[in-house]
Amino acid sequence: MKNEQAALILILLAAWRNAGWPLVHVRHVSRTPGSPFWPGQTGAEFQPEFAPAAGEPVVEKNVPDAFVGTGLERWLHVRGLRQVAIVGVSTSNSVESTVRTAGNLGFETVVVSDATFTFAKKDHAGVPRTADEVHAMSLANLDGEYAAVMSTAEVIGAMPPRAPHGPGQVRPIATRPGISMITLGVDDLERAVRFYADGLGFPTEGIVSREFEFGAVALFDMQPGLRLALWPRASLARDSGLPVTRPSPTEFSLGHNVASKEEVDAVVARAQAAGARIVKAAEDTFWGGYAGYFQDPDGHLWEVVWNPQWRPWAGRGWPGLPDTMSA
Repeated sequence: MKNEQAALILILLAAWRNAGWPLVHVRHVSRTPGSPFWPGQTGAEFQPEFAPAAGEPVVEKNVPDAFVGTGLERWLHVRGLRQVAIVGVSTSNSVESTVRTAGNLGFETVVVSDATFTFAKKDHAGVPRTADEVHAMSLANLDGEYAAVMSTAEVIGAMPPRAPHGPGQVRPIATRPGISMITLGVDDLERAVRFYADGLGFPTEGIVSREFEFGAVALFDMQPGLRLALWPRASLARDSGLPVTRPSPTEFSLGHNVASKEEVDAVVARAQAAGARIVKAAEDTFWGGYAGYFQDPDGHLWEVVWNPQWRPWAGRGWPGLPDTMSA
């Protein structure tokens, strides 16, 4: 790594850690035997000065794009993080690939121009280009359309101050309350997709990222800003570092609020026809509403509820049923 860019990356790392911002390290691990990035080779290891500190997460990628087959998008979504700053090597390969995806996924992305670099190469016409020329063209490709291009000094100057919670503690990054991704661990991904896509009618592109070990996942757009993900329990366990344990249906429930008692009955009937287990038939509640419970094939608990005090989301209703209206 070039000394100048390495020094600036270290300055950014120190500023980031002191401010308490979330930090993710990305390591490239090749699937090609003999590659310098093959597991166990020095190219696949962190240089000592850039080694993750205790508790800092590491994403291992097998292609230039750090979002492909890694769970990075989910990691950011579940923490409510919508802004990312990217540094490292090389600008024209992994950096540019990752930044393009970040921008396409809707993240507010910053490329730190003097904390990234690349190498000299020939262009498509065979004309040799210097490393500075290749670097500048990559930044030009990204600037404005996929990301903002800023210097190290500009990024540090734009970082808001952090107020401590208490002695020795730093306030975590402030986020507005909200959930953007709900991930359900499933035992049989194919079965789960059939239930939600074919049975309940949830819109999805199906299972994606099958080509990556532990990468297969299905995503469903529920409403603006909220996605449902189905991910094998083994993959979720590997990503979180936790063991696979026996699930409990009473750990949480997913609530679907509708506009009437009749719609509660219609949703519950459709779920039952798709293979759900009806846990509790819909009935009047003690608080003046109407609700019923069902479990999906993996045991996740859903409550379908009409609450006269709430207005359901005025958009797409339960797939296959009329949209909910609100005055």
